[in-house]
Amino acid sequence: MSDAPFRGTADPLGARLQRYVIPRPPPAPNVRTPYAIAASALSALGAVAGQLSMAVAFGAIGVIGIADRIKGRRAVQPATNADVHERGLRAIADVAWADVLVVTIDATPDQGPLPATLTIATRDATTAIAGHADDLGPLVAAIEAGVGPRQLREVEARLREGHPLTYGRHQLTGYGLMTRDTGVPWRDLGPAHRARGQLVIESALGAFTTPIGGVHNPGVIERLVAARGRPAG
Repeated sequence: MSDAPFRGTADPLGARLQRYVIPRPPPAPNVRTPYAIAASALSALGAVAGQLSMAVAFGAIGVIGIADRIKGRRAVQPATNADVHERGLRAIADVAWADVLVVTIDATPDQGPLPATLTIATRDATTAIAGHADDLGPLVAAIEAGVGPRQLREVEARLREGHPLTYGRHQLTGYGLMTRDTGVPWRDLGPAHRARGQLVIESALGAFTTPIGGVHNPGVIERLVAARGRPAG
């Protein structure tokens, strides 16, 4: 990824508003490392007991494990710079707000250092930014502020035409939230919020939850509930 500024007479994304530096999570631990540690111990035991073949065999496994561990540490990738502009995002690729179809995030900010992935899809490409849940939270909010008003207008138009919006196992319709065996009108829904990896919609019947990672454009659902449902408080 290049960190060079846009070179031209006018940046198509407009002025830069904010830069977010997203540290990448460390690579997953190599599953062979614990076995390598055990092999090293057995190698030492074999050497003490005079079992040369045992010491050599397990010693070789230990060396391979140590090499894997060193390689994993060296494989740590640099942080991702994500620049929010007036009309889009410049990160791994340039993404204009007008082109964004789907935004997904598989964790919520309150999950702290949990590894998470933000995915932004357009008609032509998909951009994925890996980081920690709490680091990605402000970037997700900035992206949703850029695309949210347009996406809300589009969702409202589809609802008026009778096309439901998927929310986990349920649907949001012109009436409200529809489950398999009941419906909750908009006046009894809200507010919506994110917590513990879930997108939550409160209601007069209790809270409806679904894993946020499976929700397209969770910010739009929050905006929709805020616009049509009961106020927070």
